[in-house]
Amino acid sequence: MGETVMSATSPQPAGELQSEFPRLIDDWDDWDALPSRSVSLFPATASEETRLAPRTGQEPSLRPPSELKDVFARLGQMRGPGERRAILLALLLTPQSARERQAWSEETSSIADALPALRLVQQLPSEAQPAVLERVLLEGAAAPAMERIELLRSVRRLMCADGKVRPIDRLRWLLIRHVLARPYGQDSHTVRGSSAGNTDLAVLAPPLRQAVAHLTAFLARIVPTADPVSKVGAIGVAWYRATLRPWWNDETPPCELPDGDQLVQAIVDVRTLSWMQRPVLVRTWVDSATAVARRHRNNSDPRVELPYEAAEALRLASRLLDTPLPPALARCFIECPDDAPAEPRPPA
Repeated sequence: MGETVMSATSPQPAGELQSEFPRLIDDWDDWDALPSRSVSLFPATASEETRLAPRTGQEPSLRPPSELKDVFARLGQMRGPGERRAILLALLLTPQSARERQAWSEETSSIADALPALRLVQQLPSEAQPAVLERVLLEGAAAPAMERIELLRSVRRLMCADGKVRPIDRLRWLLIRHVLARPYGQDSHTVRGSSAGNTDLAVLAPPLRQAVAHLTAFLARIVPTADPVSKVGAIGVAWYRATLRPWWNDETPPCELPDGDQLVQAIVDVRTLSWMQRPVLVRTWVDSATAVARRHRNNSDPRVELPYEAAEALRLASRLLDTPLPPALARCFIECPDDAPAEPRPPA
């Protein structure tokens, strides 16, 4: 349990037609892919000293930083559309899924450097893969419309290959579609939230409170740890309550999982929080998850970090909300060196 089934051909729920997240269909609207220069999609989240450091409380990486930098650099040299497709799909492969591996092989059969790209991705520790995925997406956003459409189709086919999509995959899909579904340079990753300076989440209107609750409840499937038996396990419910009850007490909505429409609508709505409220929400998610995980392990060591999948889920949520990672979350990942990615070239 804890997984959802998503058909590669069935229509998406109506709620996914929200303008922030246009669904993938065969006859997309006529995209205007005029080139434009824009700032980096994802702001820096960690200092140079911490970018290549192993996660606190975890075994050090099997590869020294110099070797990781070499892998980053070699991946950064693979700039063609086919190589980008091979890298992105390799980053999304579920371990030990023969059907997904078969889908990867079929989707990359005509790409000369597909296997070298796969081998490079396999050399990356898990903590480094989200940064590479984000870099590939940023470069993919500069591609012509048809290339982005085909890339989204390939991603969807691979994710659906075994008939199951994990909650973490759903978040990855939403981020990938969010980045690739609009022409490069459009204002697709600037949040149109309130400019108010208020950071108090206790005074949210009921619809926004419900949106925060829906998004938090979905994350509770993974944060602070995924439950193999229940969709939301006891520790997930504990995290949900630890996060929201200090703000809303008895008015906290129950921990009820959103459906597909409600999840997308929740992300769209939470993105309307002010530029000061969204970081407060993400930081509270992270702090509460660390505290609940520590109590669950009966371990008072402050160096204990989140399980990797929980950290990645919170990172994906942060990216979807267009807010920087809190330092405690940024330390869970290895970022690409500053000189690895080049400025993405706009389409000709």
